[in-house]
Amino acid sequence: MIYFIIYLLLETLFSVEISSQIGGLNTFLGIVISVIIGIYILKNLKYNLASTIQEFSTGGIDINQLKSRNIFPIVGAILLIIPGFLTDSIGLLLQFSFFTDLLTRKAHTPNTHFDDVEIQDSFQDRNYKPNLKYDDDIIDVKKDLDK
Repeated sequence: MIYFIIYLLLETLFSVEISSQIGGLNTFLGIVISVIIGIYILKNLKYNLASTIQEFSTGGIDINQLKSRNIFPIVGAILLIIPGFLTDSIGLLLQFSFFTDLLTRKAHTPNTHFDDVEIQDSFQDRNYKPNLKYDDDIIDVKKDLDK
């Protein structure tokens, strides 16, 4: 809750300061233009998604870059639709892949706890059988109902 109040305070301060500098009509036009840009980005998201999946399949990017290049533009487009100069600024930054790659590299720390552990996928082994004692684990409901 405190973060939302801080956001509202900062958004109000930015909006009032910028609006007083550029005027009411330009503020209104800026809000309308940012909404149009946000909607345009959301509508054309499928093309961005297709190109990043193709780049991932050829090995050009890794899974973290694939996620960041698809999630951050969506969040950025939504922030562009929300009126306000602070949200518009953050929304525009999230549209650039070099910024989102930098953001994910700063936030992503490798998990060194599991680096030496080899994880075996049991579904890869065709001879895998669960370790069950079938006779002990089966409950015969019909036999119990007949009594």
